Amino acid sequence: MDNNVIIQALLLLPGISRKTVWKFLKRVTNIEKDPISLYDQLFCFSRKFKFTKQVLIDCINHAESIISKAMDKDIDAISILDDLFPPNFKLIDDPPVLIYVKGNIL
Repeated sequence: MDNNVIIQALLLLPGISRKTVWKFLKRVTNIEKDPISLYDQLFCFSRKFKFTKQVLIDCINHAESIISKAMDKDIDAISILDDLFPPNFKLIDDPPVLIYVKGNIL
């Protein structure tokens, strides 16, 4: 599971905003790839979350489907953690954490 899938899954979770995802990404040095470890990592970040491990797993599965369908249409997902992410977007006060692009981003 790559970072783009994880970030898309986080965006799908109930009660988590894009701003919260960005705060999480800035604080965590290494995102857990295993869903159960990721769940634990999220709850160490904030105990306010109200979703179960199964909800996280369902969101991961849905995120994989979203990214797979995008790839089938030659659309790439680029996260704020990627080198290809536009540097000016990082300057936005509340930046997107995942963008979808078609074509050459350079």
